[in-house]
Amino acid sequence: MKQLATAAVSSVSGDQKPSGPSNCGGAVVARSGVPGEETGTGPDGAALSAGQRQRIALARALFQDPFLVILDEPNSNLDSEGEAALGAAIHAVRNRGGIVLVSSGAALVGARRMVAYASSKAFDLVMGEALWAELHDSGVDVLSLVLGVTDTPALRRLLADRGNLASADDGTAIPGAATPEEVVAEALAHLGQGPTWFVGEMLREGSKHLGSMDRNDAVRLMREVGAGVMDQKLS
Repeated sequence: MKQLATAAVSSVSGDQKPSGPSNCGGAVVARSGVPGEETGTGPDGAALSAGQRQRIALARALFQDPFLVILDEPNSNLDSEGEAALGAAIHAVRNRGGIVLVSSGAALVGARRMVAYASSKAFDLVMGEALWAELHDSGVDVLSLVLGVTDTPALRRLLADRGNLASADDGTAIPGAATPEEVVAEALAHLGQGPTWFVGEMLREGSKHLGSMDRNDAVRLMREVGAGVMDQKLS
């Protein structure tokens, strides 16, 4: 047990190390009767009961205040005391953290060849903004992250299929495309400044221009400028 704890804590930088069992993960163990730190776990935890193994697994899942926690039947082997500790830990996790929903500039206005895609992205955009409104006072940050052209493997495969690139592995720069690293950096930088953030100066300016127009005119504009855009060769 001591080796497991030491290995976990040693992987955390000094200013992130938990000070004690007040950490959600530590609380699940400390309040649930798991043997002391000098107890041997045996091969694959064979020396521990099913409940003890589950408590340790839960503690590891909640250790270091994770951003995202996914639990599947987390109380299946816990006694009443363990369930109480688990409930308290989950409640603490739910009262903080962040949610990012990824949308697209296609959500802003209808365009040809974008019927299903734009509709789904519009749903994501509004859902994120609605969640922001609902969770704003509960300690949970929500951000609808609106992407423009992003340099992803999927986009490179599409461009290769259409002859815009020699192959999906072609390293030719895609004009105006944001890198995944740039997208993540902007998302984290603006997570607490929701409900919505547009990635890239070009998309931010474009959204302002579309927003200033009559909606019917915006749709007509997108129909004109969108015709054949994806068929153009990269220069």
